[in-house]
Amino acid sequence: MLLVEILAVVLLADLVSGVVHWWEDSYAKLDGGPLKQVAIDNLRHHARPREFLAKGYWASSWDLWLLGALAVAASAALGLFSWHVVLFAVLVANANQVHKWTHRTREENGRVIGTLQRLHLLQTARHHSRHHQGSRDTHYCVLTNFLNPLLEEVQLWRRLERAVSRLTGATRRDEPAELAKLGLLPAPAGATRPSFAIRVPVVMPRLMPLRATASAA
Repeated sequence: MLLVEILAVVLLADLVSGVVHWWEDSYAKLDGGPLKQVAIDNLRHHARPREFLAKGYWASSWDLWLLGALAVAASAALGLFSWHVVLFAVLVANANQVHKWTHRTREENGRVIGTLQRLHLLQTARHHSRHHQGSRDTHYCVLTNFLNPLLEEVQLWRRLERAVSRLTGATRRDEPAELAKLGLLPAPAGATRPSFAIRVPVVMPRLMPLRATASAA
């Protein structure tokens, strides 16, 4: 029962990370007033995925820790405080850090983080790379590999966008146009793996005789 409760909290925190990420990618725009910096950071990350690794831990996570602390305080004030709330707050507060680990190499992450990723206890770089493919409108959750496939199957994000459009008239941002305003070129259509710095095994020449022959021609 305890493991089920822990899993439920982890998935809830992952869902919250996905909702925030989806909102940033869909509606954070350069003309967004006080949220303009959110749009800038978000767009720069899409254009240059590893750039945000230069930020220190607190620079990336202070606002999430603040939200986590507010969640704990609110639960205590409402008489709902429990270890579940603390675990949820800690997971949400570290969502950006887990996200960073998916953009680092195995050498940069070290043995412990690498092992947790290989065991799928943390989201893997290969899984997160799907978010950076094409129009970058899928796989928003950043903590685990488990929730994204389910949410894509039920088309949660498309349904939310349709609901937002009906209720408010807001439309998803035009990312290429926003990137152009920043002087950043969007990734080519169909790009599958921007600069994640993931080590890709080299395919031996004997496995590609046809391609080698075609190149020679």
